[in-house]
Amino acid sequence: MYKRLIATKDSSLDPFQNIGKITDGIAFRQKTSWLGGCNENGFKAICLLTQKKFSPAQMSLDERLCAMFFDEECTKSINFHLEKEPHANRCFVFGFSCTVDTDAQFHLLVLDIIEYIGKCLGSKFFVDDATGYLEHRSEELLEKYIKEHR
Repeated sequence: MYKRLIATKDSSLDPFQNIGKITDGIAFRQKTSWLGGCNENGFKAICLLTQKKFSPAQMSLDERLCAMFFDEECTKSINFHLEKEPHANRCFVFGFSCTVDTDAQFHLLVLDIIEYIGKCLGSKFFVDDATGYLEHRSEELLEKYIKEHR
């Protein structure tokens, strides 16, 4: 499980410097190569496929921004963006979710969503998981981190 997610805290992988600094959830960035990448049409298609598979309560979709809300209060959300890679002519998907303010099940759902997007794009994602779940794979440690964070 989670074959497409690479756990990392290396901020040099993220031009927005979110990776390595997040303490309340998950930040992720698509790993690109000269063949990998995404464009606006592909981004919209991925967002719509993700909406169909995971059924969020609400979704907002613009040309380069997608926000999915999984409850009516909009506290359980995931945001992804399409950005141009610096010094290259390709785009990548990156995003974040403040999962630690919700619950362990939502945290795991966000990891499933990132894995699904990676599968659809045929690429991997660098993931900064503040809880360390990708390293320890323990739901007990995940629950403990979430309780201590609150």
